Amino acid sequence: MAFKAVASYMGKEKTPRNPVVQLYRTISKELPRVLTIYDADLAPAEARAQVQVLFRKNAHLQDPVIVDMLVKKGYMELEETLMQWKQKTHLLRLLAADTEAPRKYREKNTFTEKFLSNSFVREE
Repeated sequence: MAFKAVASYMGKEKTPRNPVVQLYRTISKELPRVLTIYDADLAPAEARAQVQVLFRKNAHLQDPVIVDMLVKKGYMELEETLMQWKQKTHLLRLLAADTEAPRKYREKNTFTEKFLSNSFVREE
């Protein structure tokens, strides 16, 4: 599926007017299948909302070379996901970014970090 989308994007078929919108539509169309493949406990609507957040992070970019590179990278990420070259945790890091990270992945605030960030204030 993503191969066909990349082929059409690369110019072998009719090129879409806005490749970013085409990428978003392709990802949205494949999202339910991806969630089923990876057995993710995430509603498709929530996953689409997170994908939309990821797209909006780069909405300010205007350089066509950079936009083209990011679109190609997006298609590669989709293809790797569909080919199951990722693990479930890789997918959930992207789609469930708003939720809190598991305890072992949280940042640890040691004495040295608190001291260097001046958040460790000793009251006398």
